[in-house]
Amino acid sequence: MKKLKTLKECVNYTLRNKHAWIHGEVGKRQQQNLAHVYDCIGTTFPVSKLDRPILEKIVTYLDKDTELQNGTINMAIGAIRTVLNYCDRCGVIDIRIPSFRELSLPVGETQVIVYTAEQVHILANSALNDFNNQNLADAILTYAWTGMRVTELLKLKVKDIDLHNHNLRIGGRKDWQNKNKRAITVPIIDNSPVKKILIKRSINKPNDAYLFADDWGSYYMLTRAFSKVAAYALPDFNYPLKYLRHTFCTTLIEQNVPLEVVRDICNHSDIKVTQRYARATNKAKRDALQALAKAHQAAENAVNSWVQTTNTQLQPV
Repeated sequence: MKKLKTLKECVNYTLRNKHAWIHGEVGKRQQQNLAHVYDCIGTTFPVSKLDRPILEKIVTYLDKDTELQNGTINMAIGAIRTVLNYCDRCGVIDIRIPSFRELSLPVGETQVIVYTAEQVHILANSALNDFNNQNLADAILTYAWTGMRVTELLKLKVKDIDLHNHNLRIGGRKDWQNKNKRAITVPIIDNSPVKKILIKRSINKPNDAYLFADDWGSYYMLTRAFSKVAAYALPDFNYPLKYLRHTFCTTLIEQNVPLEVVRDICNHSDIKVTQRYARATNKAKRDALQALAKAHQAAENAVNSWVQTTNTQLQPV
């Protein structure tokens, strides 16, 4: 197989062949990210010379000589890493992949975006009624009610459901170690729509049958189907499917579930991750300001009562 010589050739190869870059907007966004790199080293830069010092030079250039945000610079460097790793796996380059460790620039904490619980049901209803897609409606509700990651949803099998003990096990199989290598158990609540969905999808099926993966050819087919529904049903809140996990986390916190419990259910690696969702919700702020409003109202009522009493006492007999 002919080896690729330049970074641009590697990028074009990735755009033509990598599934995630072919479909949707991913490839376009990555081209935009890599355009910043071309501004620094050009399109004909030999991929064999793309070593660690050159990567650091690119980061320095983008950081000092452009007005790009740190997050955009990090995405540009991440795009290079993706291209090199993909081309290396495909055997179209013969180079030593440089280290990308500690190249990322610090990025300020970003706002966590969530769908509301009401919007979740709007999305599920639209998938069912507007798009006639029962499979997508089931996936939306199960995802939003369990807080799983999308990849975890697609790996669920019948044997992961324990209806006798009302539990759903995520990870912990020999063929499936989820993120953080820690299996978790999510209770199946009787009055949740998830129970009916899991029963329907598991009944009379072998233990090794997938619950959702057979409905979709890939992760990207599921996320694209969801994006179409979101754009139709909630055009002003057209967020990716993964944000339903954010809804799960913030809704638990808004119901005063302790952060340690939310962390365990969501399988967060660090409590700081869970705390991001605590900051994302405005319920505590609203509650505080409502308490303040009540205090002001009580004070105003007391003053009005005093004024009325005083005026009555001062009126001539």
